[in-house]
Amino acid sequence: MSYFEEKELMEKRGRIIDKQEKLLQTASDEGRELNQEEQSSFDKMEAEYGRLTNQIENTRKLREKKDALEDRAQIQSPGKSVDEVVDADKQKTDAFRKYIAFGPEEMTSEERKIVAEMRAQSTTDSAGGYTIPEGFSNEIESGLLAYGGMLEVARRFPTATGNDLPWPTEDNTSQKGEILAENDQVNEQDLTFSSVTLNAYMYSSKLIRVSLQLLQDSAFNMESFIAGKMSERIGRILNEHYTTGTGSGQPRGVVTASSEGKETSSPTAFTFQEVIDLKHSVDPAYRGNGRYMFSDNTLAAIKKLSVGSSDARPLWQPSYVVGEPDRVDGSPYTINQDVADSGTASNKFMLYGDFSKYINRDVLGFQLMVLRERYADYHQVGIIGFSRFDGDLIDAGAGAVKHMIHAAS
Repeated sequence: MSYFEEKELMEKRGRIIDKQEKLLQTASDEGRELNQEEQSSFDKMEAEYGRLTNQIENTRKLREKKDALEDRAQIQSPGKSVDEVVDADKQKTDAFRKYIAFGPEEMTSEERKIVAEMRAQSTTDSAGGYTIPEGFSNEIESGLLAYGGMLEVARRFPTATGNDLPWPTEDNTSQKGEILAENDQVNEQDLTFSSVTLNAYMYSSKLIRVSLQLLQDSAFNMESFIAGKMSERIGRILNEHYTTGTGSGQPRGVVTASSEGKETSSPTAFTFQEVIDLKHSVDPAYRGNGRYMFSDNTLAAIKKLSVGSSDARPLWQPSYVVGEPDRVDGSPYTINQDVADSGTASNKFMLYGDFSKYINRDVLGFQLMVLRERYADYHQVGIIGFSRFDGDLIDAGAGAVKHMIHAAS
């Protein structure tokens, strides 16, 4: 998709927004809610807006993949063209696919050599998985990013081993320097360090059984199918834990780790002013990289929030510029369906802050295990994906990310 095609899609989104605003404004001027026909029309426009947004985002991701491939060709394979790197990846993918579908007995000596090299390069145990091809790895990573939002905004920290990882923290925000008079001795002020320990919890995709007939069908894109299922399963549980995890036997989620920034006056609603208060409860030092996080239902409430109010400036600001995200009060936002919806007493339903302070520890990347004999009598192959992760908010000052919570009553 060219720049001009993307711009045209964004203009279509803009026209949808204009129509939605007219519907809401008409109802507000008449002092009523949307009627059934108007609500149905609004919802259809919202669905179309989402479709166009997904189309734009998918195109951007494709461009990023191409750019990453060009970078990899320059760094990892100097002197080789992008086409040569793509061809080498395809050979690995084809050998990997044949290994799973037919086993080593049906592979050529060259294909077995490729798989053996992949195994030799693996950081997994010799009795365990194999290094997976670049294309398969990219699909897994893209799939993980697609489920939820936390992996998109957290800081990824890959490690080669799964040992406990103490992460030092230090809060120096209350300390200042001083002015010295002539011949005065300087005062002392030690730094106070603490630490957060990151573990390495083993996550599994659970066993996926695939028929050999399906695997051996040349028209079937096996790696996309398996990668999609594995990343969906691991991505969903990982996003849930990175959002609301307790920190006991699982990662500590960002909602759990965040501090309170604003309590609403209502147990079921929130106001324009309260959203602004949440943002400004976070220290300006963190707001330079700040963003909101909430569910899609809460976004719908935000879109309707300021229509008909004395402040004509909309809180939600759609983007009309190619490459720029939609914003809330000038800040980007992330949709995370594991954040509780607004509208229920005591729910922590909105976050704001610097989410790069949330560390996503990724140990050894993705590992794959193929169980060929276990289900041979069913003419099936069992495939399991494993990854080790942990996550926590590294925030000594308890101010990098804050939440808004509904009043209890």
